[in-house]
Amino acid sequence: MNIRKAAAGLCAISLLVLLALALPAQAAKRVALVIGNAEYRHASRLANPLNDAADIGAALGRLGFEVARLDNAGYDAMRRGLRAFTRAAATSEIAVVFYAGHGIEVDGRNFLIPVDARLASDQDVEYEAVPLDLVSRSVDRASEFRLIVLDACRDNPFAKAMTRSGATRSIGRGLARVEPAGETLVAYAARGGSVAADGEGRNSPYSTALLAHLEEPGLEVGLMFRKVRDAVLRSTGGRQEPFVYGSLSSEGVWLGPRPGPAAPAAKPGGGGSGRLSAEQLAVERLFWESVKDRDRPADLKAYLDLYPQGTFAGLARNRLKDLTDARNAVASEAAEAALKLTAGDRKKVQTGLWVLGFDPGVPDGAFGERTREAIREWQDSRNRPATGFLDTASARTLRAAAPKHSGSIWQALRNRPCKVWNQFPEPGSTVTWSGGCLDGKASGQGRQVWHRSDGQDIYTGEIRGGKWHGRGAYRWAHGSRYEGMWRDGRAHGYGKYTMKDGRFVQGNWSNGCFGTRHGPWAVVGTSARDCGFE
Repeated sequence: MNIRKAAAGLCAISLLVLLALALPAQAAKRVALVIGNAEYRHASRLANPLNDAADIGAALGRLGFEVARLDNAGYDAMRRGLRAFTRAAATSEIAVVFYAGHGIEVDGRNFLIPVDARLASDQDVEYEAVPLDLVSRSVDRASEFRLIVLDACRDNPFAKAMTRSGATRSIGRGLARVEPAGETLVAYAARGGSVAADGEGRNSPYSTALLAHLEEPGLEVGLMFRKVRDAVLRSTGGRQEPFVYGSLSSEGVWLGPRPGPAAPAAKPGGGGSGRLSAEQLAVERLFWESVKDRDRPADLKAYLDLYPQGTFAGLARNRLKDLTDARNAVASEAAEAALKLTAGDRKKVQTGLWVLGFDPGVPDGAFGERTREAIREWQDSRNRPATGFLDTASARTLRAAAPKHSGSIWQALRNRPCKVWNQFPEPGSTVTWSGGCLDGKASGQGRQVWHRSDGQDIYTGEIRGGKWHGRGAYRWAHGSRYEGMWRDGRAHGYGKYTMKDGRFVQGNWSNGCFGTRHGPWAVVGTSARDCGFE
């Protein structure tokens, strides 16, 4: 054996052993979701949210967080991002959400506004905006600390232009106060009921102050936000006062390195375990430079094993995820190609996605990006790798979900974990419901909206077992309207059907037919043939 090589090997092993002994027994998992919405399609552009999100996300990455980013996110993208983040936060110790963009308060409830929202009336908020309650639930299962930061109190053009559905319905200025429970803080850029400035520099006044203190070594979270408050008050001449809701125990929480002598000296993991010496930082940087551009996931894992909260840990995790996703996508694409799906198979898959509540577009047998995104959403909802490509089991499941005929079907709701009866299925349409669910079916009082290619059909009233039952009103996108009694999804009892030109038929209906079974009119759920005429 070459003695020189053996000695070098023993030195390397000794170094690794020393580093391993210095590592914490198990690195704390920290996750963050950072959202920046600026390019609003139906309101003026905001100047700074994209910069704010980019800079806050980078700072959190340097603090050892696994950071997921959403820029200019629409309604569907925000909900998908929150759903994925909820699963990541469930196995974390610290979970953080940062949002920069428009927010609104309606009847005491707070909503974050996606970039594709119109919000023509206060009733649209439930269907076009993301409730803060959903954001709060996304961090609920983090074991030690949960933080939501909202730079979202800007003067809101949606609130000014929005029509009111009733005199008692309130639309507030800024966001309403909240009362988070447990080790949870919700930080507002401005006190509840007031607005925040977007700023004239690269960042908003609030994000500027947050960036100044977020990475300050030894700074406990409570004191950090007090420093942020003071900085914003100074920079805005006292016009804007940030506020934090919630409380923490006396033990304290640190996003960056912990302070003082209680921290062990210089551990390779860095982050919350103490600061590294200059020599150790140089070793870490050398290690990172040697692996950062490689296409081997094992090399990046080796860095993270030694430096789980190191200077480049966030970048390493992002790079590792990109490599893993790319490899999974290549393998998944090859697996789907081996299935040799026909155009008919692909249409069935697309129709099956639509029936299950996902939107692949009109089934045309071509898997474009819209279909791929629907497949990813479906895979994500079933805790499968969201590759956007099908394997044998997935293709079989989705083809089986397609209806065997063109008649009525049970359709999954887009925003609730239950289904409704769809008398007139149209590929590509989706449905939302504001009421409750019972035994897997929509049930109770509420508002149901069918999002179809030609507009929206809206039902307001009672539903039982997923079907319209009781008193309710149905308004078609083309302008016609039926208001009256329903039974099992059909007009049944006294009701009035008004055509878009103003003519109407009023009286007793039976199973969707006016008058008797052979009456001269048919309405929702019954065809002319069913009523005895063509």
